[in-house]
Amino acid sequence: MAVRLIRPMSESVVCGFCERNMLRGEEGETLYFGSDSRISCEMCRPRALRGGWRREPSSLEPHSRPTSADRGRLLDRLRGRSGDQRETRPTPAAPPRVRAEPRGASGREKAAIDYFNDSIHTKTIASVAHSLGDPTLTVIDSGPEGVDIVAAWELCWYRWRVEMGHGGATIVEAGRGYEMVELPSHEVAGGVGFSADGKLIRTP
Repeated sequence: MAVRLIRPMSESVVCGFCERNMLRGEEGETLYFGSDSRISCEMCRPRALRGGWRREPSSLEPHSRPTSADRGRLLDRLRGRSGDQRETRPTPAAPPRVRAEPRGASGREKAAIDYFNDSIHTKTIASVAHSLGDPTLTVIDSGPEGVDIVAAWELCWYRWRVEMGHGGATIVEAGRGYEMVELPSHEVAGGVGFSADGKLIRTP
């Protein structure tokens, strides 16, 4: 029998395929491949099933069932610990590049977009856009504190801060929520496009 997750509204569950925190009301399902088991969001499930993952572990031989370590990792995903640590810990933009220090608000915003496009956070935009449609994307210069990048849909929003210095940058998730109306108007001003893989495109 397929395992579906029913969780409290405050509890976060991370998809084991796209590494995205699932939205409120979105159902995850446990899929199996050999000794591995992962939670799949609704968007990743069809691709995972086509790739050989299965809903039922019953076909596994006894020696290839998930180990206690596998079960421990599964519990971590169910409790959202893996996702919380990954999202709240600052992540360096990758691949690292040495760039000249940007000048002025326009220069900082352009550099922040370049750094963001080199990071793993573009996957979040691409995954949510696949389900909810095009986001409103806004880039906000905060001077020495950094540049904020806000992706907002009617049902959820994310805010990242790009902190730059010494030819590099650090990107942290600075906030998230469930309704666009929670944001001030300057954070949903738009003006930025995006590609299918979630990379930002500055419009003229």
